[in-house]
Amino acid sequence: MKNCFLTINCLIILLLFPILSAVAAQTEPPPPDAEVNAEAPKELIFSSADQLQTIRSRGTLRVGVSIFVPWVMHSNRGELIGYETDVARQLAEDMGVEVEFVQTSWPSIITDLLADEYDIIISGLSLTPQRALLINFSEPYSHSSSVLIAGRKLAGAFTKREQYNSSQVTIGVVKGSIGEKLLTREFSQATLQRFDSESQAIAALLNNKIYAMISSTPKTGYLLNRHGKEVFQPFSTPFSIHAEGFGIRKGDADFLNYLNTWIVYNTQNNWLPQRHHYWFDTIGWADQL
Repeated sequence: MKNCFLTINCLIILLLFPILSAVAAQTEPPPPDAEVNAEAPKELIFSSADQLQTIRSRGTLRVGVSIFVPWVMHSNRGELIGYETDVARQLAEDMGVEVEFVQTSWPSIITDLLADEYDIIISGLSLTPQRALLINFSEPYSHSSSVLIAGRKLAGAFTKREQYNSSQVTIGVVKGSIGEKLLTREFSQATLQRFDSESQAIAALLNNKIYAMISSTPKTGYLLNRHGKEVFQPFSTPFSIHAEGFGIRKGDADFLNYLNTWIVYNTQNNWLPQRHHYWFDTIGWADQL
């Protein structure tokens, strides 16, 4: 009888072992993100099962954003406008809830998501393997590329890449952005100046504090149209092409499935392409700034 009892206990342990292992694997945090400030304490990296139901019960979708023209920006009335705000408002409307924008700095945008400061990142966040270790990405809903834009006063005669790859040349970039890694790779000899926000980098460029800056193609078009006398694009070839997706915490397949379905539906009915064209291919919105 005693041997039988031990055998039953062994069988129970063997049956429970895969379940216990799976639970342990879910609670183990992924490695830090090399591109975004992801020095989050381990307790901040957690699953968010049934987040979709939580949002609908609360009646509010909390959206994390950082200012990047024309993704997200302040209008002359003090309101948040841009491609991402249109996307977030429509997403919230389709979910039957209100939208609440939570503004954060770009370097901490993932850390704040992990700390439950908001439910989702909708802020031109590019898909990278390093970031995917920390959060789940939706399917892409937008695409852009990174280019160099330079100031005419300091870099007006520089039309070759090697001219910018000098310790005498200061190039600006937003902390934690994909542009930061591109800059160190493409212009390893240049002096790198990091900014907390894109608006700070643009101000430094227009005020001749830096020679150039890494910019996304949507913003480049805006700057060239608005400040063509002060800035120019020295090379037409982009450094990289990347895709942007929604970012959410790990552990909620239902929320991720809803977001992917939403993207497919609003791509097929042309709503997303129309909004993308308005904000990225025209400057009809510039008088709102």
